[in-house]
Amino acid sequence: MEAIQIIKRVNNTELGKGRTHEKYIQIPRELDIEEMFPRTDKNCIFMDKESGTPVVLRYTVGREKRVVGLSDFYSARRLEAGDTVMLEMQKTPDGDRRFFISCRRNRDSLFLLKVKDGFEILTPGRTDLLGPDTRTGDGTVEVLFQREVRKRQDSPEATRIYDVTVDGQSIAGDYKSKEIVEIKVQEGKARISRVCIWKKYVFRTEVDDE
Repeated sequence: MEAIQIIKRVNNTELGKGRTHEKYIQIPRELDIEEMFPRTDKNCIFMDKESGTPVVLRYTVGREKRVVGLSDFYSARRLEAGDTVMLEMQKTPDGDRRFFISCRRNRDSLFLLKVKDGFEILTPGRTDLLGPDTRTGDGTVEVLFQREVRKRQDSPEATRIYDVTVDGQSIAGDYKSKEIVEIKVQEGKARISRVCIWKKYVFRTEVDDE
């Protein structure tokens, strides 16, 4: 038995909230997914583990490597930036392949994108996760509005930029531009960490010949 899993944390652009409104998963150039998609531009049916319905996906290679066909899946699951999508292939000893898609919604986390000397909040609907007494082991966590900027001259709306402080000290200098930061809050306690955008796992189970 062999299983391959590709786990991707999706961002707002992939969720169709960018200028083009396209919905997809961007695959890093260095990530090999040919075991799952041996041919480009060919439909492959994945079963939604939650609903049992088929999801028709396609792997495309151009300026970017993408898995497309996710519009209905994203809408049905109401995914937000920082949520994870898992593509899985299971291969039986006799060579049969089955494909699955699933997701995990990280509703107890606030996700931010490092931009210059501050952060853009990717999930603004979750700012109420942080209360006045939310703390890490180093002190109280606060998200403070700084200013509004336009990412591009033709941007229709300005982007709100924030600072994040722990015990009154900014943590912006700890992160590089375009890094995604997660503030996970549970029972008033916060954990701040860098986000791993994608992971690939390969599992193989030996079968006894008896």
